[in-house]
Amino acid sequence: RMIYEIAQFIFIKKKEVYYRLLFIAFLFILTIGLNIAVPLFLRKIVNLFADKQVVVWRQFYYLLIMYGSFWMIGQIIFPFREILAFKLSEQGIRQLSIKVFDHLHHLPLHFHLSRKAGAIITAIEKAQKGFPILFWGILFFVLPTSIEIILVTFILSNMYGIYYGILLMLILAFYLIFSILISKWGSGAQRESNEKCLEAGSF
Repeated sequence: RMIYEIAQFIFIKKKEVYYRLLFIAFLFILTIGLNIAVPLFLRKIVNLFADKQVVVWRQFYYLLIMYGSFWMIGQIIFPFREILAFKLSEQGIRQLSIKVFDHLHHLPLHFHLSRKAGAIITAIEKAQKGFPILFWGILFFVLPTSIEIILVTFILSNMYGIYYGILLMLILAFYLIFSILISKWGSGAQRESNEKCLEAGSF
């Protein structure tokens, strides 16, 4: 639901937006592929020294160049991807602000007379500041990390057996449950902080 709520402020009917999103999606796929390929190349380099008494240096240099190239390309893509997504983030903040103000303008006069203007302004400012956090968190962390976990689990299960994949999924599930519990505990403190900020900013 959160992804849907954010998406409606980003997916507007402009060709530039769709082209930008398609290019960002392509960079995401490329980044995920590079993140998976880099450890595999490192594994081949280590196995090259471990399995053979006589090292084939030409193969070693080839693997080393590929490892370094893939790692460097991955590091270059990340900031470039952020530059492309920055405009979408600012556009989302603008669309959110327009929707909030449009909603406020359509509310009856009784609502505005019974509310303090400072509290409304503070709530709008917090929404504007919170949107980029959700946008960058979902676009650059949650989605790519989830896809990478699925792919890595599948690859490791094929390489080392299904039990290794099951163990990895159990560890990730424990980490996810722990993170959710900590997030719920922290959200209570954040909610209390927001309420105090609204009271302090009310006038």
